[in-house]
Amino acid sequence: MKKQDDSVKSNVKVDLTKGNKASKTDSLQHKRAHVFKSQFQNDEFEDDVIVRNSKQQKASTFEFNDIQPQSEEIKFLKSELERLKISEQNHFDSLAQNNQMSGTLDKLLPDFLHELSSPVVLLEYSLENLIVDYQKVIKSLTTLAFNEQTKEATLETLNYAQSLYVHNFKVSNSLETREKKKLILDALAPYKFKHTQRGADYIVIAGINRIDDQLHTIFSHAEGEKLFELMVSLISISQSFSILDSAKTRARNLISTLRNYTNKKNSTGSGIFDLKTSIDIALLMMGHSLRSRTFEFKYDTACFLTGDIQQLSHVWINLLSHAVESTDSSGHILLNVFTEQNEVLVTLKDNGKVITDENIQFLLSSNYTANSSENISKLITCKKYLDTVHAKLEVVSNQESTLFTIRFSNYASSDK
Repeated sequence: MKKQDDSVKSNVKVDLTKGNKASKTDSLQHKRAHVFKSQFQNDEFEDDVIVRNSKQQKASTFEFNDIQPQSEEIKFLKSELERLKISEQNHFDSLAQNNQMSGTLDKLLPDFLHELSSPVVLLEYSLENLIVDYQKVIKSLTTLAFNEQTKEATLETLNYAQSLYVHNFKVSNSLETREKKKLILDALAPYKFKHTQRGADYIVIAGINRIDDQLHTIFSHAEGEKLFELMVSLISISQSFSILDSAKTRARNLISTLRNYTNKKNSTGSGIFDLKTSIDIALLMMGHSLRSRTFEFKYDTACFLTGDIQQLSHVWINLLSHAVESTDSSGHILLNVFTEQNEVLVTLKDNGKVITDENIQFLLSSNYTANSSENISKLITCKKYLDTVHAKLEVVSNQESTLFTIRFSNYASSDK
């Protein structure tokens, strides 16, 4: 029984020992786990601190290193933005000017075509007269030159007519021309020719002011009337050739002017040109409109400018168009070019409508954004281009007249 109790105790003891050992083991494992957990947390904390510090350092390093680059980039972007704005404005101005030039051309084109039709009509008229007179001359020479009685007088008529070729054949209806014609008619009356009216016209055109001894000898011949008709036909042929040459030159100039004004490719953008050439282009384009007014052009100096001849021609067209539109059929327009001290001045004066002070201030200011009338828009376009070539625009307008003055200080002189 004792042994059994001892055995039970022993078993209990063993169990207790095992339990104690298990308890101790559990306690030790718990402690180890706690230590490991604490160590892990410390390590994690340290790692987190290291990471956060690293991030902070990186952030600090980024801010320190990248503040200056960001500032330079902003400056670059701002400069690019300004450049793009300027480029866009220049492009807008260019489109606006092209549109205005197209609008101006649309208005001028009918008158320009009428202007171009004039030399064409002269060409047709002169060719018709030339054919008729040529046939008359051939017929007269066939009759007179092979006749012994009229051979010498015919050669004398030919020589006299040949001496008239150097004259500038112009048709005029002035009082002086009418008086000369009357004197010639009176001098031709004794010969009793049939076509003295036509003959007197051509004789005056040829610059013959009186019937001299040589003409008297020719007209007094037995075949004087035929010789008279021969001379008139020869003079008419000379006039036809003169008109043909003049009409050809005028038509060529008009076509060349239209081509240069409308084709931007012909504009060099910036080049050296004669000031008068730019004005001549405008006068050719505005010719028909200007003839509807009393127009006077004075050019007392000669100079060369640097710039775009097409755009400057457009300036003169706009100014002249404004003058024409501001006046009626009794209007007076004076265009004058002269030198004053060290500047070349171009002045345009008309007796048309007054430009208000408000519009003048708006025109001369640098503010081009406000809405304005078509006439003022044309003037603003003039001001913009003149600014680019450092030319100064001045405007004075009152009830009596409007005066535009353009001052060029950058130019090269030339001989007239």
